[in-house]
Parts: sequence; structure tokens; C-alpha cells
Amino acid sequence: MQTTTDESRAFERLVQSRQFAEFASIIHQTWAIPVAVYDAPGGEIRRLASLESSDSPLCKYLWKLPGIWDRCRECDRRHLPKAIKSRQGLRYTCHAGLVDLIVPVFSNDRHVANLVCGQLLPTPASESGFRTFCSKNRDLKLKKSEARKAYFAAPYLPRKQVQGMLRLLAFFAEHICDVDNRLFEMRQLAGSDPVERAKQFIEDHFDEPLSLPQVAENSHLSTWHFSTRFSKTVGVSVTEYIQQVRIREVKRLLRHTSDPITRLALQCGFNSVCQFNRVFRKLVGCTPRQYRMGEGKP
Repeated sequence: MQTTTDESRAFERLVQSRQFAEFASIIHQTWAIPVAVYDAPGGEIRRLASLESSDSPLCKYLWKLPGIWDRCRECDRRHLPKAIKSRQGLRYTCHAGLVDLIVPVFSNDRHVANLVCGQLLPTPASESGFRTFCSKNRDLKLKKSEARKAYFAAPYLPRKQVQGMLRLLAFFAEHICDVDNRLFEMRQLAGSDPVERAKQFIEDHFDEPLSLPQVAENSHLSTWHFSTRFSKTVGVSVTEYIQQVRIREVKRLLRHTSDPITRLALQCGFNSVCQFNRVFRKLVGCTPRQYRMGEGKP
């Protein structure tokens, strides 16, 4: 089964969205559990590059063994239909005896992706639990010393917290779909208005290098005509609007992350820290550090 073009686009928007990046980072920072995204058929898996090394030590060990990755994918695909049919998240035990979670993501009533996480021990790490794990996977010819080290380093959450995690994933799936639907409607409305189309283009690409000619080209107007029309309609120049959008995102990240300020500036499209500091102070009235400490405008 292949995804349709609309489903593929929705899948790409999800895995590339800032919302997913922030959500996955929060889950990992709080519980040391990775979150990934499968496409609708369950054939392609994507995760944040920054979290690619965050998988459970036990899964990392198992994946080195022949045929295990295929077993993992088949296990996920076997449980996926039940989650899709119910449109609810599903907690299940994988082939190796670990706890996994899967939540289907729907957009405009289309199944477009699946949030997956877990790789959790079913019970707190113990000698009896390790023996049970080895017994269940005895056909894999485990190297006991390596398997033991990986097992006792693997994460565990009580069942109540696992259920809470499942509800959190479902809440995010519903939220991200609402956002995607609203953006789709905005793009449809903006299609006939060059200024609105340009604003949406800036919103979608503010973290990339942007120039006036590039934005004007997207609006299908000459650079001069577009620049004049944009300034009259919006009240600021294209350059100033781009700066406002970038600073708005930096402010959000300053409130919700502890990432270095320099990294946030570059991540949001500024090509130099000096320029970023100058623009931030001009628009916010304080330095980025002061803002993070609770000073300046909200």
C-alpha cells in the first residue's frame, strides 16, 4: 500500500514540524524515551536526528542480531490495524517482550502517520526479569554478558505512567492534526492573495535564508510591485516582517527550552549572532538572556 500525495505531504509536514521536534525532545528529556513517526503504511520510520542515539540500550543490542529489525517492523505493522480501526492509541508487548506504544495520526479524516515510542521493560529490572527476557528470546542466542548490561540499562515506567504517556501521545496527535488542518485552510485562502501567500511562505520558511526577490517570486509579482504592496498592506517591510516572525519563534523557544541562545538564533534563520542581538533588542526591548530570565515583553 502506498500513501497518496496528500498523505505523504501531511506525513512530511509532521516529521519536519517544530511542534514534533519540541514534543519529542520534551518526552526524551523527561522520560529518556525516544519518539518516532511511521508513515501510514508503517513502512518508513523517521525521528529527530538529535535523538537517533536515544533508543533503549536493550533494543540497540538486539538490533545487532540477524533478522531482529525485520521482526520489530513486522510486530509494529501487525498491531497497527487495531490502532487505526479504533482511532486510539495502543499499548502492546513486542516480540522481544518489551512494552511499545503506537498512536495513529489522522488529518482531514485521512490516516497519515503513526507516533511510536516505548522500548520499555514490562517490570522493573531484576534478575528474574532478566531470566524471563532470556527465556523468551532464547532462539536469538544472546551473549549473556552483553544482554545483561543492556537489560539493566533499559528504561521502565509503571503501568499508570505508561497509560499517561499514551494519552499524551494521543493528545499531541489530535493537536498536530488540528494545526495541520488550519494551516491547510489558510493556504487555500491565501492562494489568491499575493500578500497573504507571501506571509504564509515566510511562516513556512523563516528558518531558511530568505531574500526579498525570493519572497516576491513566490507571490508572482515583480520585486518592486510586491515590496510596495506588502508594505502598504502589512505596515512593515518584507525584511522587518521576516525579522518579526523569526523573533517570535526565538521568544517561544527561550520560554520553553534551555538550548543555548546562539543555537536558537541560527536555528531560526539569523545568519549572525550580532545581527540577532541587535534585532532582538530592537523588537523586544531587552537582551535574549534578560527575556529568558523573565524580563521584557511577553
